[in-house]
Amino acid sequence: MVHPSVQTMVVTPICPHSLSFRPIMVPGGVNMRVAIPRSSRGQGAVSCDGKNRQDLGRGDSVSITMCVWPLPCVNSMDHLADWFHSLSRCLSWNVRQKQKSFDSSDEGDATADDEDT
Repeated sequence: MVHPSVQTMVVTPICPHSLSFRPIMVPGGVNMRVAIPRSSRGQGAVSCDGKNRQDLGRGDSVSITMCVWPLPCVNSMDHLADWFHSLSRCLSWNVRQKQKSFDSSDEGDATADDEDT
């Protein structure tokens, strides 16, 4: 999770074939180039936000840069408080369900059974 005011790019592999492929964060000013090696046994594909899939063949590459225009965010209070409140609400941070009390008659029966054995 990255706060919106942090100028970074998050590169996340989707459906990787190995657990060694992990998301990485790079500084916003980095220009990345992802290439399919000419010696590759197959081809690849790229999509942005799950749309407009484009197949890539051997030797093809994609350049990735951060947009110069930031994504505007609507805030009801301030950007920091809204972000943490949203995370807390969505991830149920510090939320605990009220536990039911024990039924006193069930507790007594369990004790009586224990004494018989």
